Parts: sequence; C-alpha cells; structure tokens
Amino acid sequence: MAASTTSFAKGKSGNPRGRPPKSRALTEILASAGKTKVLREGKEIPAQKLIAENLWRALVSGVIQLENGKTLAIANAEEYMGIVKFLHTQIDGPPPAALAVDLTSQGQPLAISMVEVIKTTREPQTE
Repeated sequence: MAASTTSFAKGKSGNPRGRPPKSRALTEILASAGKTKVLREGKEIPAQKLIAENLWRALVSGVIQLENGKTLAIANAEEYMGIVKFLHTQIDGPPPAALAVDLTSQGQPLAISMVEVIKTTREPQTE
C-alpha cells in the first residue's frame, strides 16, 4: 500500500501524548465529598478525617459513635476483622498478586527423599 499524506511516519505514534487518563468519576466524587467540612465538638474537620477516626475508635472500643448520637456496636469477630482488613488494604494497599514460583529444577520435579528417624529410648536404670 502506498504511503499517503495522512499516513503516520514509520516508527512514530499517531498519538504522541498517549491515551488520555480514564475518568474515575465515583472516586473523584467520593474524594470531593470527603473534603467537605463537618462540625465536631465546635471545630470544623474534613468528613474523611471523621470517618477515619471513627474506624480506629471502633477497633479500639468495639463501638462506632455516629455524629447523630447513635452508637453501633461491633457484633462479632467477623465484623471486627472486616474493619481491620478494610483499614489494612487502605493503608498498605491490596496484597500483591500471587507470584508463580517454580520449585522445579529446570522443569523437572524435585527429588524428595524420605528419611526415617528412629527414636531410641533408654530403659530407666534401677539402682
């Protein structure tokens, strides 16, 4: 096929700036909402800070104190661990994907040898 005036030069990208970043609408909306200020004990603090404090307080005390005065108790270990796992993934990020580990020797299975251990017991000495 003959090169036309609209063809891209060989080895040159047709879009040098690359694909535009994907919009993460919900993430942006949540981040924006988390920055709104709420009144707590006479001080304005960001809503996301309030939520973070409530999560940590829930883990320490077993109770979530809502701003409207209601309290929610953590009912069992499953709920407690759910909060722990959530906080862990938010702080450290999700766990890395499992890595494929080759436990073979150049594609061959490893040799496994069994070793028999013989336990010897001593007869109690009588005096």
